[in-house]
Amino acid sequence: MSKESVFSKVEKVTYLTPASTVVLVSTKGLDGVNNIAPFGMFMMASTRPPMVIVGVSPKTDTHKNIFDTKEFVVGIPTRNIVNEVYASGENFPPEVDEFIQVGLTPYKSPNIKAPRIHECIVNLDCMLAWTQTAGNHTIICGNVIDADLDDNIFTDSISSIELRKKVSELYHITSNAFLTYDGVLLAKKTIK
Repeated sequence: MSKESVFSKVEKVTYLTPASTVVLVSTKGLDGVNNIAPFGMFMMASTRPPMVIVGVSPKTDTHKNIFDTKEFVVGIPTRNIVNEVYASGENFPPEVDEFIQVGLTPYKSPNIKAPRIHECIVNLDCMLAWTQTAGNHTIICGNVIDADLDDNIFTDSISSIELRKKVSELYHITSNAFLTYDGVLLAKKTIK
C-alpha cells in the first residue's frame, strides 16, 4: 500500500479517531431562554476535583451563554433519545427555548440557573473553570459542583462493566449516524 500526504483530508480523517461520548449541554441565556445542544468533543479532565471538558464552536448560543453566565449542565443521553439528541443540533434562533423545540424536559438544578435534562441518565452541574482557544473551537473546562443520576441504573451493586452495558452511550459517527454498544442507529430529526 502506498502512502500519500493527507493533510488536505485531515478533517475527514479525524472521524477515524475513537469517538467520544455524545453529551447534551444545557445553558440558560441572560435573557432566561433555555438552550440545549449536542457535543461530540467531551471528556473527563479530572476526578479530584471532578472536571469535564467540552469542545464548543464560538458560533453557538451555548458558547455565548457559558461565557455570559459561567455555568452549564452536561447531560449524558442514551439511545432512547437519539432523535431528540440529533434534533438538538439544529441551529435555532437565540430567542427559542430549544427544550420545547426538541421535546426534552428541563428541570431545576439546586445550584445553577442552567437546567438539568430529565431524559438524561446523568446531569453534571458545572461552573466555568477555564477556556482555551483551539482552532475553530473553544475548549471549555468546567468544575463539576453537583450531579444527579438515574438510581434505577446506578445501583451500589452494579459493576463498571455492567454499568457500561446498561447505559448504552451514544457516539457520533457522522450526520445522523450514532454508534451504540449494539450497532449503528440512524436518528430522525423530530422538531416539535
